Amino acid sequence: MRLIPRLLLIAAFSLALLGVPGHAAGDPGAPLFPLRPDSHWVYIHDNGFLEDVFVAGPRKGGPGFRVLGYFSPFDPPRTLRSTGQDTVVQILPDGREALYYMLDAPVGTSWVMDVPGATCVDESTITVGARNLTLTVPAGTFQGVVRLDYRTRCFDAGYTAEWFAPGIGLIQRTRLSFFGAVTKRLQRVVNVPGVE
Repeated sequence: MRLIPRLLLIAAFSLALLGVPGHAAGDPGAPLFPLRPDSHWVYIHDNGFLEDVFVAGPRKGGPGFRVLGYFSPFDPPRTLRSTGQDTVVQILPDGREALYYMLDAPVGTSWVMDVPGATCVDESTITVGARNLTLTVPAGTFQGVVRLDYRTRCFDAGYTAEWFAPGIGLIQRTRLSFFGAVTKRLQRVVNVPGVE
């Protein structure tokens, strides 16, 4: 009898680790960049390479959450926080806040992204390109998607666009490389509010 409860526990734990493909619950008021401890996003690149992003937990001694692997698998941990519904900043080691996203801004609004240490991302000009899009990625079909368009300082590298879904966050990112455009798409999520 003891074996069956253990097997059920192992099965439940395995499903939690693997994630369950899903889609946003459809709440248009949900944040486009949710920060919740232990959230985990898995992306698949055009070439089949998998990439993970984690929210490791709240920052000790202040606001914000530690996010691992946001710009690349080699990206150092960054402390991010939402200053409003969908404005996201990084808290730098000296306590200053560096602007990442204004996801609630109207279409056509532009700003300069401040990401110290992220070559070809730092000082990119970002413009809200579109709202209320529907986009299908391996994790599902998402509605109410916002697209951000990038203009980078790098000639042959850097992001060109990102798509964010309510309650989920980043669901697709396209960047330039020496070999042309490369896209990563959300494959699954774990412990993100609004996911079935």
